[in-house]
Amino acid sequence: MVPRRVTYALLALILALPTYLIHLVSGLNVLDVLILAVALMGLYELKGKSWTWPAFTIPALLLLVAAFISIFIAPNHSAALGIFKSWFVLPIFLSFVVAQFEWDEESRLMVVRAVIAAGTIAALYAGYRYLFFNDWVDYQGVKRAAGFFNQPNYLAMYLVGPILLSLGHALKLKQFRVPMIIVTLLSMCMLVLSYSRGGMIALAITLLIGSYIFYSWRGALSIIIITGIFFGGALSAIPSFRTRFSSALDTSDQTTSRARIEIDQASKAMLRDHPILGVGLGGYQAAYETYHIVGALETDVQHPHNLFLAFWTQTGLLGIIAFLALCVQIFLVKPWKNGLAATLFFLSLIATLLFGFFDTPYWKNDLALLFWVPLILMYKPSHVSKKS
Repeated sequence: MVPRRVTYALLALILALPTYLIHLVSGLNVLDVLILAVALMGLYELKGKSWTWPAFTIPALLLLVAAFISIFIAPNHSAALGIFKSWFVLPIFLSFVVAQFEWDEESRLMVVRAVIAAGTIAALYAGYRYLFFNDWVDYQGVKRAAGFFNQPNYLAMYLVGPILLSLGHALKLKQFRVPMIIVTLLSMCMLVLSYSRGGMIALAITLLIGSYIFYSWRGALSIIIITGIFFGGALSAIPSFRTRFSSALDTSDQTTSRARIEIDQASKAMLRDHPILGVGLGGYQAAYETYHIVGALETDVQHPHNLFLAFWTQTGLLGIIAFLALCVQIFLVKPWKNGLAATLFFLSLIATLLFGFFDTPYWKNDLALLFWVPLILMYKPSHVSKKS
């Protein structure tokens, strides 16, 4: 069983995810310190106990190796080292420590509720800033909510997982049903106000998958009908919503769709020249200055707006192979046999991967942790093998 103090420490850590924005010294933020503290607490609790190897050990270690090599490829070694520390070493280290404990269903549900609470805090803050301080990102006349983050898509990447968790909790458990419905609606409203097309598409498809897992084809058909009504109503009633989605088909004007095509072209050009090692951790922005086409809408791009291209361009061929191996592992677990919490975490990871076709929902301190924590807690204790 997992000690209560470890459970509560992990819950507090999840609630403190936005503290990565608070920098202590160069290259170190509050969230880094908290992750390390929770991991060391876990190690202390494990003193004298046998170590276990999680099922995802090999791809995780390969990903660490690929990211480490990429430090030396990167144009800015200091920045690359910071990325390696915060987005790879610390979350993976924590995942190995947390995986040593036998998480029962109630403990895993507590973590589910912590992730929901973290999403609710972000949604409330974004709504508060949007309504009372006119705090939004104005993109082509569309006022997009961002909250804690400097980009609306980051808000969407943060909210999609908690929305799935709170909705699943409300539908499958009587406990906290009304609060869960309320926070689901609140977070969905802020997702809509982020105007993230990728986030809404990822959420809709994952809801379809979840409804099939829980309710078979009848539930999936219901989700299709409800989503269609919601989407159609939003398109007809909200002009800015209609403008945002209609522009997805316009690649000739100054639209994000055209910019995404240009970014994809630049990313593929990078991979043609650097297919094995990539351009290094944090090296995409500098490389894009060289590889973007003449007359590109955006000339300062940090990531390729595609999760898989991000891993390949910045951690090389070994990195993308390791990450794809992790993705395969997610489907091999069959988490619906491991309880409700495991299934909900599985759905949040599926949403992450789907969102990954439109953006990079891993390449940030909080998002990296929100990838590894669900991955750990999808497993039952029997899914790890003890070291002899």
